[in-house]
Amino acid sequence: MMQFAGEFRVAGKPEHVIQLLADVERVSRCVPGATLDGRDADGAYVGTMVVALGPKRVKFHGRVTCEVDLEKKTGKVIGRGRGDVRGTHADIRTEYQLHEELNATSKVPRTVIRLNSTAKLQGILAEFAQPAVNAIGVALIEEFGKNLELELAGNGERTATSPLSLNRAFGSSIKNWILGVLSSIYSRVANGLKNLRGA
Repeated sequence: MMQFAGEFRVAGKPEHVIQLLADVERVSRCVPGATLDGRDADGAYVGTMVVALGPKRVKFHGRVTCEVDLEKKTGKVIGRGRGDVRGTHADIRTEYQLHEELNATSKVPRTVIRLNSTAKLQGILAEFAQPAVNAIGVALIEEFGKNLELELAGNGERTATSPLSLNRAFGSSIKNWILGVLSSIYSRVANGLKNLRGA
């Protein structure tokens, strides 16, 4: 289980931003690589999300349920998807809260969106994602925040068709994993030589 907490800011009042977040069809256009295909018999939203990993693109098919409290300015998103690479699965739960940014020098109202996410990954991505969870979270909310601000500005024709690129985040993850493997091998060899000398 992986956890991530972060925040980002967008121009606009919290009461306006939460109204947008309650509109799942519009918000889906702000998620990098996401495509909404409608709703299933249970009312959950179904669609796909494409994630770029080096030259490979992983496509997730899944469903999402959303809950929004307009009065408290909070929300919850629960998603589950299956990837097309070696049995990859993802279960993600995100809760968020909005409040107005208090900045006396700014003439434009801004909203702070704080979120907490937990994710459970299965398959080949899980091993690399664990040490890079913060970088992955930062990459996602950075792109989503930019797109959400465009949507708030009235650019409703824009769609987030480009996949979410995790190359930088997973690049450092893979490097750390390789270093860890090499360190483990070195320790075993060193211990083996020590035992031979002791014998």
